[in-house]
This record gives sequence, C-alpha cells and structure tokens, in this order.
Amino acid sequence: MNMKTIKRIGALAVCALAALPSLAQQTYQEMEQLTINENVTTVITASEPVRFVDISTDAVVGDQPINNTIRLKPKEGADVHADGDILAIVTIVTERYRTQYALIYTTRLQEAVTDKQIQPHEKIPYHNPSVSMSTEEMTKYARKIWNSPARIRNVSTRQHRMTMRLNNIYSVGEYFFLDFSIENRTNIRFDIDEIRVKLNDKKMSKATNAQMVELTPA
Repeated sequence: MNMKTIKRIGALAVCALAALPSLAQQTYQEMEQLTINENVTTVITASEPVRFVDISTDAVVGDQPINNTIRLKPKEGADVHADGDILAIVTIVTERYRTQYALIYTTRLQEAVTDKQIQPHEKIPYHNPSVSMSTEEMTKYARKIWNSPARIRNVSTRQHRMTMRLNNIYSVGEYFFLDFSIENRTNIRFDIDEIRVKLNDKKMSKATNAQMVELTPA
C-alpha cells in the first residue's frame, strides 16, 4: 500500500466521522420538549424497566408507579410560571439506553402532553454496569427455550397427583434458565405462589452444617 492510498483512506475516514451526528454535547433546545401543566399528569412509558430518573429542579414532581412508567406534574401554575418557561430537564435511564426531555410549561390544557412513549430515535445507547442482561434479552432467551424440545426426561417428582418435570437447563453468561413443567391431575385449581431455587452439594462435609446456597430468580 503506497502513501497515496493511505492518505486517501485517511481522508475518507475523516469525512465519514464528520458526517456522523455529534452526541457528545446537547443543549435543552436540541432535546425533545414536552409541554406540561399543573392540572395534567404527564405519563412517560419506556420499552424496558426504568432504573434511574433525575428531575433537575424541584419545580416538577414525579413518581414511578410501575417499573417502566413515570408520572410528572408541575408543582405550581400560571401564578408562578409563564408560557414557555423551562421548568426542568428529566433524565430517564433504563437497562440499555437513556433519554432526556425538556419540560416546558403551558397554561393551555389542550397543549399539555398526557401520554408519551419513548421513541427509538430518542434513545441514546447506554451500557449500564449494574445490568449484565436486560429484561428484553431475558425474554428473547426464554421464548427460544419455550419453543425448544425437552432434552431432560429423567428428572421429575410426583406427589398428591401432581407432577413437576425438568425439561431443560441453559446457561447464558452469569445466568441460567430452568425450563420445567407442572401437571395437575387433581380437581383443585392452583397458582404458583413462590419459586425457590437452591444449590445443594451432594458431598456433605462433616465440618459444616450445610452446603447449600439459595438463589434468587431474576
């Protein structure tokens, strides 16, 4: 490869980088803006569980009723705020992305946003160090396991006309998935109240009382 080729590749790389949108810095004018009113609850829904929410000022209050939804509302109304006032910046961090909205006050109820779904173009990819596998990824693996045939056929237990059978065990990273089925031959309907998973060492040592670790399902 000669110097002309190297220079040409370098120039192309610089042009390609220049064409990319700059995401390093962003002002509130460049953010998606949501108009809010003290008589309207603004509901924001994410496509996955929300792990963190920050409201930059105390002019807006909010809560998180369920894991993927937050509610926002101004504390005060037109006696304090004017149309177009920027009340706060809300930052929402999920398992795999984050997004920000500028919250703009409006005196007109018909302009206030009541329901907001976070759109794909508003999502900034984010590596959350506390999440090794997102809920979306878990669901994807669980669906694959659900559709896979049973490979374990000799592990089951029967009691009171009920049978619990292990079908498959899969591991992905630091997680493992248990595929099991329960058959109810009684006339009594039941719902699963609790699932407990324990790892028990078959080789018990006399030096310890128990060699068992209870795992908490994700």
